[in-house]
Amino acid sequence: MWFEHQQPGHIIVRQGEQGDKYYVILSGHVEVWVQNEKSQSAGPKSSNKIHSSDDSSHTVGTGRAIRNSSVIDMHKVSILKAGQGFGELALIRNNHLRTATIIVPTNLE
Repeated sequence: MWFEHQQPGHIIVRQGEQGDKYYVILSGHVEVWVQNEKSQSAGPKSSNKIHSSDDSSHTVGTGRAIRNSSVIDMHKVSILKAGQGFGELALIRNNHLRTATIIVPTNLE
C-alpha cells in the first residue's frame, strides 16, 4: 500500500489507458469524467471542458479534453469523496482498461 498526495488539476487515471491500481480517497474528492459517445460529440458542450497541453500538465476548465493535438468531448458523471474508491473495474476486466478519467479538483490524499 502506498500513500499519494495530489494537487488540484492532476489527472490520476485516463479513460482507455491500462490500469493496475485501486485507489481509496482519504481526504478531498475527485471528479469522474467519461468520453461522450461519438454521436453526442459533434458540437461544443455548454460547460465542463478539460484542457490538457501534454501528458504531464493539466488544468481543469470548462467538456473537451485536448491531448496530443486531438479534442475529446467529455462529461462529468460523478464526484467521489473520502472513504470511496475507484479503479476496481480495470483490475477485474480482462482488458484492464480504465473506464473513466479521474481528475483532482482540490488537494487529495
